[in-house]
Amino acid sequence: MRLSKGFKIINQKIKDLTDGSGDLTKKIEDKSGTEFEVIADNLNKFIVEIQKLVMQVGTRTADIYTSMQQMQNDVTNSYENASGISKEAEKHKITSKAPWMM
Repeated sequence: MRLSKGFKIINQKIKDLTDGSGDLTKKIEDKSGTEFEVIADNLNKFIVEIQKLVMQVGTRTADIYTSMQQMQNDVTNSYENASGISKEAEKHKITSKAPWMM
């Protein structure tokens, strides 16, 4: 099958994107004045939107990781505080019952 140059360029970019090897920073250059220029421009706009989404995912992932680390630190501190309180309570253990417990 004989394909036009414009179709081959656009088709290759779409193939690259679908198999994960596509570079989201490179644009499709087509100034042919044909329908392929319109398709290339629209595909470039779509790729920009994908870039934005990928960046947002990266930012959100970093935020989640930071929150997870903070939560882990908080849990560790809470455990250490509870252990300290428990040890202090053991030191001052009441051996007799209070009058209202009799």
